Amino acid sequence: METRFTDADRALLEELEDEALVTELFARQARGSKAERAEPDKEALPRRSSVLISGLRGLEGGAEAVSAAGKEGGDVSSLFPLLLTNDLVKRPPQLVHAIAVYFDRLATTYARDLDRAKNDEKAALREQYLHARTRSLAAFIALYAERSYIAEYGKRVAGSALPRDQAEAAASSVAQGCLEHLGTLAQKGALELTSESALALVALSLTPEACRIGGVDDNTTKWFSRRAESIRANAIDSALSPAQGTLNEIRVRGVELARLVPAFQRVRDIWLWSGFDEAVERFAVDEVTGTAWIIYRQSNWNDLRALLTPCIDLYESLARRIESDPKRHVAYSAKCAQVFVFRSDCETDRTIEWAHAERSIKLCPTHRNGRLSVAHLLANRAISRLGSTWFPSAADVEAARADIARAEELFPQSTRIGPAKAKLKEVTDKMSGGSR
Repeated sequence: METRFTDADRALLEELEDEALVTELFARQARGSKAERAEPDKEALPRRSSVLISGLRGLEGGAEAVSAAGKEGGDVSSLFPLLLTNDLVKRPPQLVHAIAVYFDRLATTYARDLDRAKNDEKAALREQYLHARTRSLAAFIALYAERSYIAEYGKRVAGSALPRDQAEAAASSVAQGCLEHLGTLAQKGALELTSESALALVALSLTPEACRIGGVDDNTTKWFSRRAESIRANAIDSALSPAQGTLNEIRVRGVELARLVPAFQRVRDIWLWSGFDEAVERFAVDEVTGTAWIIYRQSNWNDLRALLTPCIDLYESLARRIESDPKRHVAYSAKCAQVFVFRSDCETDRTIEWAHAERSIKLCPTHRNGRLSVAHLLANRAISRLGSTWFPSAADVEAARADIARAEELFPQSTRIGPAKAKLKEVTDKMSGGSR
């Protein structure tokens, strides 16, 4: 009896061939260039992953690329560019959904491999993870805009168990869940500052880029970006909460430098874990200022320097933010300027002392203590110029005169201006008498 090859048989064969092609494609990307890396888990790809290949066929040049890759000895790498298509909202939603799941599973594989990778492999794997995670986010966010597809998908999953509106809401939560999953990972490792949670924070920060790849409208971009930032902020707050408690306890008991320094070292660790987040920089400035004033009033410069040292990079980073966009960061310009005044006052290198003082009034031109510090330094320099030799040169006299004038402009009440003026008068009188 002759066996007939029906249309259904052909469709099934094509589906199986497409699934094999997806498996090979995934294995190639999951292994990357490291032949010794383990094969991806068999469960990494979902059932009916053939939808991805059938969707790629519909793209420009897709049919030819799929056909070439499927031939004996074909190279699946020709499909890579098709996976990186942008403006996903303009693509068939079935394909977008398949891309979202594909890159999600790929990112999960990279994250798993990171835990056991050698040190020289970690940087490359980290970039691969972030690329895959961003692509997955882009596809899920683009899918969120497909209301009709989302509704139908929800009905297929829930069947008759849910009304249409509830089914649509449940399906929409799948698209939003890409952010919530990253938030869970970030929160889970916030106290221990794990590498997995740090990676989740970085991935969340790439949400605006994912929206750009997805091609979604401004309102959708704003919603997802704000949601991602809120999730990041919550995780960072969780990491900072124990540090806040420790610092509060120390303040109640009195200044204990031996405990303060490790507490601020912990703040620095959180900053590194967070991907140099501005909120951690602001926290450091807020928390250090009150204690620094106590030590400053005791003129204990060594302790002040020790207190400021752990978070120097944070203060510098916040200063750069303020300088690049003063209006946006106006609330912290004076606070950050005060930190640089403290740094100036406890500095032993005169050149660096000057640089910190000048930086303070660059950050906040009206900052009283910054202006006072620079005025003092100017007056002292004028006195030094005028007293460097028995008869200072005309150039030294003019430079001293300029220093005194700027000191008066910055802070006329400076107690050092009077002695500087007196010294200038003494020198100019001598020079006038000598010329006669």
